[in-house]
Amino acid sequence: MALVSRGFEDDWAHSSRTFGLPELPYVLIPYTMTSRNKEEAAQDVDGAFEALLKGLVTQPSEDGRIKPGKVLPAECEKFSGVDRLEAWGKFNREFMERGIADGFPLVAPTPQLVEQFVKAVGRDPLEVVGNLAPAYGAATVEKIAINAAMAGCEPEHLPVLIAAVQAIAETPESMFPARAITM
Repeated sequence: MALVSRGFEDDWAHSSRTFGLPELPYVLIPYTMTSRNKEEAAQDVDGAFEALLKGLVTQPSEDGRIKPGKVLPAECEKFSGVDRLEAWGKFNREFMERGIADGFPLVAPTPQLVEQFVKAVGRDPLEVVGNLAPAYGAATVEKIAINAAMAGCEPEHLPVLIAAVQAIAETPESMFPARAITM
């Protein structure tokens, strides 16, 4: 059972599949906890408490086993406009509104562009390079290529980015202990 903020339902679906629990139930809350003060967050969770309790009453599966998740290719979104520039602008605004862009212009990761990146490394696009915190989602060659393309990288940069993702995924968090900053 999980709490999922509105707008992150697809992320939850992908994460639950990644962890081999594709049908794990969740309760939808209106906002992300990080965007609310303590009182507002408590109110959001209080409103979801009954649904959480109801969802925790579960029945075992028929054979008692958990179905393993599988890695799926990235979904393709389409943006249109009177011309490519208008479509590109819609794409950038949409990603900013979703909170998944940093404010710099994004390059549209068209299927053709992503394919160029994947061909540059000669690896299976669905190969899992590592699982990344905080949700430990699968970082596939294809998804790394998509992010590299959006950031403005060139296909020849992908081997370095894959190595970096692999290093991050394999680095124990204990190597980077949290430090308090004092003034």
